[in-house]
Amino acid sequence: MRTDVAVVSGFAGVEAGLDAFGITLGTDGTGTPWTDAMREEVLAQAVRIENAFRVADPDGLLARLGPGEAFDAIFASRGDITLDTIPERRGCNWPTAPVISAGAITCSSELVEYRTFSSDQTWDGMANSRQYHFAHEFGHALNASIAAAYRGLETTDRSPYQVIDDAAEGLPNPSRRDWDDPAWGLPARNVQGTLLRSPYQQNDSATNGEYFADTFSNWANGTLLDNDAGRALQSWMDRMAPEWLRARLEASGLLEAPPPTTEP
Repeated sequence: MRTDVAVVSGFAGVEAGLDAFGITLGTDGTGTPWTDAMREEVLAQAVRIENAFRVADPDGLLARLGPGEAFDAIFASRGDITLDTIPERRGCNWPTAPVISAGAITCSSELVEYRTFSSDQTWDGMANSRQYHFAHEFGHALNASIAAAYRGLETTDRSPYQVIDDAAEGLPNPSRRDWDDPAWGLPARNVQGTLLRSPYQQNDSATNGEYFADTFSNWANGTLLDNDAGRALQSWMDRMAPEWLRARLEASGLLEAPPPTTEP
């Protein structure tokens, strides 16, 4: 948390921070306007995600990239990732996409569309549902970025959706996911004896994609359960993050060349 605050305080305001991270907040038609609180929460999650990757970077691949530059490199566009609020319409303006009447859809590593946001009134001491909603969609965008990196490198696709169901990793099986069972490693909130999945689980679908996005948001925020499943997810994320970083940076031409060898 102290690291997050130090990064944010280094910018001359939220807009400067968002610009450094390559994040544009827009609206399409009659979409919900972005409030100051929303802007701050987007930046807070971007900072937290970048810091999580820095901690999981034993080779120091991100060390030469400043605050925001690392996040931008991870999400690959070398331009902006745009978060748009939209009216009720087909997601991503794709003719085959469902009509988005609530929630959000991640179109690519460069575009996320929000029709509505998770309630910002959902608290349990530290977790704000809207912040987890932002982190969840960033998880989907990360998968798109890493999958594109493997395609560019013409190598085996080991992007998040592809490997989170690898039984050899000792991970819980996404296709059998039961959101209120701690055997899947993700927290739930207990409110007067009633279990609620929000804010920690934004989508309880038993799919690789939604399970990864929820795993990612809890990994970045340090809230995976402290049980066998949660520790397995933590270890898997810590192990895979360096591989994803290397693939993404190599595909983008951002890996530093090794020093030339000298003849004896």
